[in-house]
Amino acid sequence: MPGNVWLNVTRRKKLENRDQQLSRHRRCPPLTALDAKANTEFPGLVVRKDLIGRVRGNAVVPGYVLEFLLAQYCATDDEATIDAGIESVRDILAQHYVHRGEAELMKSTIRDRGRHRVIDKVTVVLGDK
Repeated sequence: MPGNVWLNVTRRKKLENRDQQLSRHRRCPPLTALDAKANTEFPGLVVRKDLIGRVRGNAVVPGYVLEFLLAQYCATDDEATIDAGIESVRDILAQHYVHRGEAELMKSTIRDRGRHRVIDKVTVVLGDK
């Protein structure tokens, strides 16, 4: 369990450092009238494609996963809400997205807790013990 916490804290710190560097260089462009109308007519369903690059970085997360999470947490034009939403998306990915090298760690986490939400394609073999 302590290894899992250390891994999440380390990954989160790396993501925060990268986000600070990126946020200095680029901010979100202002919304056009069409963007604003789409946000009012379809709340929570509009995906800000310009935010995908801010969240993804070098992660191997599929684009549709990022788009789904960004539509839930960043479908607004308020900069503070967008920054909080990006932080929420990063936290969700750090806790629930499984990288290939972390398969055994996830098995251990599930064994210890009894259940754990996973964002990934999962193959399961039931052991009759």
